[in-house]
Amino acid sequence: MKTVSATFLTGEKAGQEPEDERELVAALAEKQLLWIHLDAGAAETRLWLEQNLKALDPTTIDALLQNETRPRAETLNDGALINLRGVNTNPGADPEDMVSIRIWADECRIVTLTLRPLATITALQEEVRAGNGAGTSGDFVCRLSELLCTRIEGFLRDLEERVDFLEADVLGEPDQALRQGITDARQDVILFRRFVAPQRDALAYLLHFRSPAFMSSKELRRLSEVHDRVVRVVEELDEFRDRLVVIRDELANVMSERVNRNLYLLSVISLIFLPLGFLTGLLGINVGGIPGTSEPVSFWVVCAICIAVVALLLLVLRRKNWI
Repeated sequence: MKTVSATFLTGEKAGQEPEDERELVAALAEKQLLWIHLDAGAAETRLWLEQNLKALDPTTIDALLQNETRPRAETLNDGALINLRGVNTNPGADPEDMVSIRIWADECRIVTLTLRPLATITALQEEVRAGNGAGTSGDFVCRLSELLCTRIEGFLRDLEERVDFLEADVLGEPDQALRQGITDARQDVILFRRFVAPQRDALAYLLHFRSPAFMSSKELRRLSEVHDRVVRVVEELDEFRDRLVVIRDELANVMSERVNRNLYLLSVISLIFLPLGFLTGLLGINVGGIPGTSEPVSFWVVCAICIAVVALLLLVLRRKNWI
């Protein structure tokens, strides 16, 4: 990721990058809309901000360069400081480990910073280069929020599919191995909601508490649509969390019922063989006087008695609806 990436959003060079650092610095002094994307992890980023964006006070720069951020928004004078999160689509990364994007926007400048690559920024840069970039700062904030929300909704659909499969498996062929899948899904929902819920509140701040001066009423209506979409995402995440709790309880009940059924079967078998064990044990004691020891048919008589005892026990258990 380049340390500094700048693109003109309006004017004759819209969609193009400044040829060199001198042109970039000159463009910052003009009333021409410019988008600058910075690598928040680069050592020289702070110095660049302090030297070229003197309108930003140290507190704002510190907020833009924090290692750990939560979604939030704050309107400052003629600009706005906005922290949002996007789905992590980097190779080998977990989508719920959302990437932070820090934004400073005013009427003529848009500054974005990320610590890690973000697919939404790449898609937005491609739109700008294709001539479909934002015409105002408010338009840019709306478009960026829309792209972030679209990818969040895509991950939400994948998460919904996982929950549906888990629910179907528990109701169809429950297995103890499903417990880990349920736990993983719950963890993903919790981590995802941890960032999406504050993102909803950040957008609500821009809409209802203190709207930035550079956003028109039309742009605020667009942002309101994004806010409504994020609200629905949070509601669905809450629903998934509740469904996973129900699925976990259902799996626990099924497993408990299976164990109880097996224990019941063992108890019935023990009940059947208990009198047989007593009878055979009594006849097998090594003392004199055991009847039938000299009779050839005694063994078959004992077998018949055992069969009769088993049949009688099965009849009694059947009458009592125990089997």
